[in-house]
Amino acid sequence: MNKLTRSLPGPPMSQLPLETIVTPGGSTIQHEVDGGYRVCDPQRHCLKVGSLWEAQELAHWAEVHHRPLDSSDSPCASPGST
Repeated sequence: MNKLTRSLPGPPMSQLPLETIVTPGGSTIQHEVDGGYRVCDPQRHCLKVGSLWEAQELAHWAEVHHRPLDSSDSPCASPGST
């Protein structure tokens, strides 16, 4: 099972590091010092995942389904979570 960590809302776009990936839909992906990735949807709901592939998949899911990353039907939602 994937190890996910919920995080605080992301920074404003003007304060993002240069190495931040910004998708056409407005999601962002940042590489973290610990080797993980922080992915944020355009509304600044963010999650931390273990790989770039997971981050890309989550950003794509949020954009295609027009849903926040922290919604209960997100692919990263834990069974039984609300």
